[in-house]
Amino acid sequence: MLKPLPTLTYHDLLDRQRQSHGLSYQQLAERAWTTASYVHRLCRGDARPGYTIVLRLAIAMALTLEEVDELLRVAGYPPLLEFKAPSGSAAAADGRAAPPS
Repeated sequence: MLKPLPTLTYHDLLDRQRQSHGLSYQQLAERAWTTASYVHRLCRGDARPGYTIVLRLAIAMALTLEEVDELLRVAGYPPLLEFKAPSGSAAAADGRAAPPS
């Protein structure tokens, strides 16, 4: 019988991103204007990140919008950008986002 895959957690994803960018805890902390001990605690799952620190860490690693949204989602926050077309509009009918007004 197949076992279900474990749910991806914020600390797992953050640590994967940090490592894939070749950054130490210290380097990431300096880029995100925080401390290495806090980044280490986040990567271990010993601290829950606030919305702003998630964004600062994402910017520090130069993540794509999709990667930022995934990091936000697994941290329990809404995506950075969420476009919703007004119902009944042409954009809503074909799946495109409506331009900001």
